[in-house]
Amino acid sequence: MEMLELEHGVVGLAFNLEEDDVGAALFGEWQHVKEGEPVRRTGKVASVPVGDALLGRVVDPLGNPLDGGGPIDTSETRLLEFKAPGVVARQPGPMSAAVSGS
Repeated sequence: MEMLELEHGVVGLAFNLEEDDVGAALFGEWQHVKEGEPVRRTGKVASVPVGDALLGRVVDPLGNPLDGGGPIDTSETRLLEFKAPGVVARQPGPMSAAVSGS
C-alpha cells in the first residue's frame, strides 16, 4: 500500500512487489504510462484526509478535492487500509434504533 510516483503526474498504489514486477493501481492520466518508465517510491503509505472539513465535498479516491471548493482544511488523515473494529466493539448508531423500531 505504498504510494508511488510515476511520470506525467500519475500516482500509483503498490499492491505487490516481486523481483522484476510491481503490481499497482494507477490514479491520474494512466494512459500516458509506458512500460519501462521510471517509478519512484515515496516511503508513504496511502492515507486520506478525514474530519468535518470533508462534509459536503467531492473528492477523488485519494482525498483530493474535485468540486472547485479549494483545499481540504484538515490536518487529520486515516490510512486507506486499516482493520475495522470487531462487531462487539462497534457502537450502535442512530439509525440502528430507527431500524429496530426502538
